[in-house]
Amino acid sequence: MHVTQIISEKCTGCEDCVFVCTLKAIRMEGGKAVILEHCTDCKDCWKRCGDGAIYSGETSAASAAGPQQSTEDWRGVLVWLEGDDSGLQPASREVLAAGRRLADDLGVYLEAYLVGGSGAARDAVSRGVDRVHQRAPAAPHTGLASAYESPLLGLIRQRQFEIVLFPDSLPSWELAPRLAQRLQTALYPPVSALTVDFETRELLGTIHAYGGTYFSEVTTGGARPQIALVRGNAFPETSADPSREGEIVQAA
Repeated sequence: MHVTQIISEKCTGCEDCVFVCTLKAIRMEGGKAVILEHCTDCKDCWKRCGDGAIYSGETSAASAAGPQQSTEDWRGVLVWLEGDDSGLQPASREVLAAGRRLADDLGVYLEAYLVGGSGAARDAVSRGVDRVHQRAPAAPHTGLASAYESPLLGLIRQRQFEIVLFPDSLPSWELAPRLAQRLQTALYPPVSALTVDFETRELLGTIHAYGGTYFSEVTTGGARPQIALVRGNAFPETSADPSREGEIVQAA
């Protein structure tokens, strides 16, 4: 008997697991995924599910559906980047700079989810990214949410990044709130400054209010991951160093 199980309360009915299962061992019933008897526990659906709704029956459902892991379990910084073979977009270079500084402050690696070509990947490494998860842009008619939401969720859950940064752009406004909702965490509005509390590793963001005449400092109060939008022109770009080394891997 198979050990792969679905946590019904967590399943959002996205059907990603149905799509990835080559054995057709998953079907939808009442808007929820159901594992069929001929499942071979290959774990493909475990890796694809961005909601953490699929688990091994060898552990208890109560344990699998339990509270979010402690903040000590979350380490590392992830940035969302876009570019082409000529390099990164300006907004991506700025959010990379913000992520690099935070990673240095916290003593962790900086990773990037990059939508773009090999030139953009090399540019990201030269400007400070330690590992680039690169994927080609989706087809023009494909929506951002359907193309990138589940892969990003899976990556964040797998790597357990404590901080995830997006540039203040239209794609980010579509993706970041959806990620925050599905991860049950908070989302910082566009910030003009970012610092960390070294004792708690809390991210402190400065936001503009009342047309920029008032500044306020915000924090998530212990939520993980901490997701923030980075305001344009707030962080100076880091200089490119072509001799710098980093890892480039293909992303889902």
